[in-house]
Amino acid sequence: MPRNKKYSEQGNVFIIILVAVALFGLLLFTFSRTGSQGSGNLSKQQAKIAAQEMLNYARLLESAVNRVRSNGCSESEINFDNTTVAGYTNVSAPVDNSCDIFSESGGRVEFSSLSNLTTNGSDWLFSPSIAVVNIGTDSAANVCNQNSCTELIMFLGPLDSTLCSAINTLVNAPIATPETMTGYGALFTGAYTNTDQLGDATTTYRGISTACIDGNSSPAGLYFYHVLLAR
Repeated sequence: MPRNKKYSEQGNVFIIILVAVALFGLLLFTFSRTGSQGSGNLSKQQAKIAAQEMLNYARLLESAVNRVRSNGCSESEINFDNTTVAGYTNVSAPVDNSCDIFSESGGRVEFSSLSNLTTNGSDWLFSPSIAVVNIGTDSAANVCNQNSCTELIMFLGPLDSTLCSAINTLVNAPIATPETMTGYGALFTGAYTNTDQLGDATTTYRGISTACIDGNSSPAGLYFYHVLLAR
């Protein structure tokens, strides 16, 4: 009988240890998520990991855009409609979901919200209103401000300055410099409307398809961008 009691006590201690480890892990997870929000809260290592996560996802979405395009979807039929962020329904997209990026019938990508990496909780923006000089049909000598050469770009921001620096280091982009993005905030629903160009007044971002940029108060803050479709 005493022997059984001893084993019972050992079992109880083992369970207590397991619970303590689980609670500690939960605490670390909560701390990690909290530390990833707000300006100045990311360590360099955290920023590097977050930056790589963003870049991996951006490349995955670019591949998805290329997939639906190769399946016959036009530039105007691409559909970013999802259940997390409203406003992306593209009525020009086929009803069979073959041009939907976040559908098994189309791009075969799951929507991944990285709003915990922004300083105000903002989520991905898929924009139809900004062109990048030296990307697509325009050139340094002929800055195109037509709808026909507006890029399809994904944005995320505003970002922590440490995260912004980590992004630019990984993609070998220049240090974030001010570049106004007039028209930022428009959602892609099938139509392209050119409102501004990156690299027109300031040449820093000419020919650069991925970087972290200073919105120069329009919008305010630091923003990651990646060209999904050069036009």
